[in-house]
Amino acid sequence: MVCRSNRQPRQLKPVLSCAILMVVFLAGCAKTARAPATMGPAEIRQTLHDEIKPGDSVAKVRALLGRGIDPLEKDRQRHLAVSRDLASRSPSFPDGVQDDDNFVGYRCNEEGFCYLQFRNGKLINFNPSGFAE
Repeated sequence: MVCRSNRQPRQLKPVLSCAILMVVFLAGCAKTARAPATMGPAEIRQTLHDEIKPGDSVAKVRALLGRGIDPLEKDRQRHLAVSRDLASRSPSFPDGVQDDDNFVGYRCNEEGFCYLQFRNGKLINFNPSGFAE
């Protein structure tokens, strides 16, 4: 469907045109290498290393890395058990493990997923240096 009109298009005032152009320019300069949904494992690892830190919110992590994978309840229970076992043998779980902890997975290598642990909406037991190239 094509609509035609005999009316002449309205002219934008110069100040408004300049403001729109500036917004478009600034938006184009924002730091976005790739959208989270299209990031590959190497980019995810780099972002985990450079931009994510303990205490970050689930929302911030998802904004940087994408939605990720929320494990099913049986898988979440398995993650809890494995994390508890690792925490009992290693100092790399300083925040420990609680029953209400949640996990979000990201494909950070070709073989599988890395699961980030969250408690009360904040990232815990995370060491960015573990993702250095």
